[in-house]
Amino acid sequence: MIKALIVGAAAVSLSMFLFAGCSVRSHELTPQQFWTEFSQAVLIQDNQKLIDLVQFPLEVLGVDDSQPPEQYNKAQFEAVFKKIVEQPVFTFAGDGVVTRTTRDIIQETSVITQEHFMTKEAFRVDQLVFELKDKQWRLVRAYLEE
Repeated sequence: MIKALIVGAAAVSLSMFLFAGCSVRSHELTPQQFWTEFSQAVLIQDNQKLIDLVQFPLEVLGVDDSQPPEQYNKAQFEAVFKKIVEQPVFTFAGDGVVTRTTRDIIQETSVITQEHFMTKEAFRVDQLVFELKDKQWRLVRAYLEE
């Protein structure tokens, strides 16, 4: 009887340890781990995974900073996010202008560096702003220049 109680207690302790470890892993990703998951989801167009990585309502700002941001919910996400990642981004290179999309920039950005960080709890990659919310990195804001 005592042996069965000890085995049972050990099993409960082990399962609590394993589940706690899984919970911490999924909720406390480093910025780099989050970015890897996010960028892979963008590139394979996994909208369900992306929805899990976004803070809703998603705030979307346009060209005119004096205009209030538009708010998008989960049902509206796929359509607006497609516009965001397909919008052209213009950069200067030498004497010319290079046109790429936000998706191109996401694909080219494999490592989050200090230059991406706005604060210790926020970073930006091109038109996308990410913040640490309740110990989870989330896309919180995007810019759409229509």
